[in-house]
Amino acid sequence: NNGLLTFPSGTYVVGNVDYSGVRVSVFGYGATIICTGTNGAFYKTDHGNKLTVKGITFTGATTGRAINHQSAQEINAQDELDINSCSFDMGSGIYGIYSVGTREARIQNCTFFNTLAGNGVYFKDSVSPFINNCTFRGGGYLGRGIYYPGTGTAFDAGLIVTDSEIMGWDKGIEVVGCDWLVIKGCTIDYCNQSTKIADQDGANISNNYFGSVGNTAGLWIAYDGAGLAPNYSDKIIIVNNTFTGHELVGSLYDCILIDGVVSPDNLQIKDNVISFYTRYGINFTTTKRIDISGNNFSQRSGAGVAPIYNSTGAGDSLVRIV
Repeated sequence: NNGLLTFPSGTYVVGNVDYSGVRVSVFGYGATIICTGTNGAFYKTDHGNKLTVKGITFTGATTGRAINHQSAQEINAQDELDINSCSFDMGSGIYGIYSVGTREARIQNCTFFNTLAGNGVYFKDSVSPFINNCTFRGGGYLGRGIYYPGTGTAFDAGLIVTDSEIMGWDKGIEVVGCDWLVIKGCTIDYCNQSTKIADQDGANISNNYFGSVGNTAGLWIAYDGAGLAPNYSDKIIIVNNTFTGHELVGSLYDCILIDGVVSPDNLQIKDNVISFYTRYGINFTTTKRIDISGNNFSQRSGAGVAPIYNSTGAGDSLVRIV
């Protein structure tokens, strides 16, 4: 317990190492670990014992996982996972970091690749995970960068993504059923779907760059019936971002799309730069309370229908557009 394990520079083949029940730091600057175990090269199933991993390169061409923490929901645990200065390139459909039931995971200064069709980071039942200063360097529009498929419980809460770059994935960030979300200071671009949030209770999305590729929106706010009622997104603040569409005439896309069979509520979209869309800058086909003000719009030359499409009617007392 409270031990330090060091991998010298070199390449290692690792199956499954269980760190449950111990507090340990694993360092490996210059070391590469080839992951072959489905449980995870490093995995744990308990609470209260922090796992720290720094400086290691993880790769796995098959179903081998890298870092895997799966535990039952816990109220009192804290500061359980600290991953710093590592890189991940996993096999098809496999996540570099898989976190279920973790409280206060810290993932910083890491790089995620998908040259082997893998994924980046997965969360569920994880309270207050932080991703800071990470690079998700995709290629071929494969896999997910960050995925949080929550169900709206109190244990799906507080994802913070700051100062990171996410490019070249199928889905950059996808968050469902999470109580509070922050995306700040990030570049999310050249993904089939840059960012999608659904069944989201509270979010601050600010000072980012969002790109649209193909016929998908840079930011999609949607409904998800799999979460707990009321299923719609609520209390979303979108401010001081830049939205840019990259496709030329022929692909109809919006920079921001807001839709769902149940209307989102309490949205503020303010002081953003929204440009080069070929359909609408902001497209909300259904909504309750929404405030759109102070934004700068510029459609792509020769395309674009209108800055804002509002099927609920601009005269609706709950809709404010300035």
